[in-house]
Amino acid sequence: MMSQTNVFMLVVIVVLACSAKVWSSFLACKAFGISARDAIPLGVLMNTKGLLALIVIGIGRDVQALDNVTYPAMVIVFVVMTSL
Repeated sequence: MMSQTNVFMLVVIVVLACSAKVWSSFLACKAFGISARDAIPLGVLMNTKGLLALIVIGIGRDVQALDNVTYPAMVIVFVVMTSL
């Protein structure tokens, strides 16, 4: 079972990761002259894109398309690519 400190740290990490995508999309859009009204939704969509990929990878494991070695490797690669 997770302690309250671990849950708090997990929430902080998720919030920081999501806000980093929104802010980076916002700054890139502003650099190219795109309005803030379009930049913020783009950042939010970037967050949903990552979740969808994890769902697809999870379904692949559920239907035994991915074995116990490939699944964690794909998740790690996905997390690294998302963080970059």
